[in-house]
Amino acid sequence: MTDIIDRIVYEIEDVEEAVNLVKTISSAHELYALLDHYNWDDGNEIPIAIADHPLCELAIAIKLFWLAEAMDWLEMNELNELIPTNEVIEPYQQEHYDFAVMLTKRILSGYYQVKTVSHTEKITKTAQYFLKKRGVPEILYQPIVV
Repeated sequence: MTDIIDRIVYEIEDVEEAVNLVKTISSAHELYALLDHYNWDDGNEIPIAIADHPLCELAIAIKLFWLAEAMDWLEMNELNELIPTNEVIEPYQQEHYDFAVMLTKRILSGYYQVKTVSHTEKITKTAQYFLKKRGVPEILYQPIVV
């Protein structure tokens, strides 16, 4: 783990200061590594800063998608497009929901590119079959290899 990741995850208590430090990260690989250490109980500010970072690539966004459990916040419509769930979103859930929708829209629109980071989500063949059957776009669960 690099010094900057260690500081963000373990040393800095002020969220704004941590977000500003995320903005100084100069490598997509460091952004990706940060996700391995980040405690999601600490809120969405750091994940949002990662998603908004100019070096955020598709592999990082896909990892964010699964770590944020974005699939749980979304359903498929009759056109096989991801849409917000019909369930009532409680006020304490709104931030997580908004992040899941924003991230998913960006991934599906091509906002993030494949560049230097690879990622394979550990999804069984059976789970992939059911995701495909539900019409979930393959970009959300297929390996990204560079």
